[in-house]
Amino acid sequence: MSVVSQLKMIAPHFDGDPDFEEAEITALSQISGRTIWGARFEPAVAYLIAHILTLRDRNNPANTGLTSGATGVGGLTSLKTGGVSIGFGAAPVMVAGAGQDAIYKTTDFGNAFLALRQQNTTTPMFGGGFGRVP
Repeated sequence: MSVVSQLKMIAPHFDGDPDFEEAEITALSQISGRTIWGARFEPAVAYLIAHILTLRDRNNPANTGLTSGATGVGGLTSLKTGGVSIGFGAAPVMVAGAGQDAIYKTTDFGNAFLALRQQNTTTPMFGGGFGRVP
């Protein structure tokens, strides 16, 4: 099943989103080792896309009920594909003890991505390295 089909299943409200392609590029740049993911690759990318778009929406005052000048979790503000860089507008709410996964634990979609990642025997790490699952 394609990433687009997966996204339509898990987050139909993002179907046709104008930022889909940018979010997909960001998600793909964060996942290495497609063969390690196997059949979980497309769902993992779809969950990351939904996670990124959710963070973007949280930073939009029209979607959060916040007044202008107030900050949400932070929307996507910058992107660099070659060197794998991503930026968010405001500091995210961090989860104690979450380490490098803290940003993913701020949305249900990010948590679903982490659950899929845990199913790998060897966890693809961001930036091309690999680490063993404890």
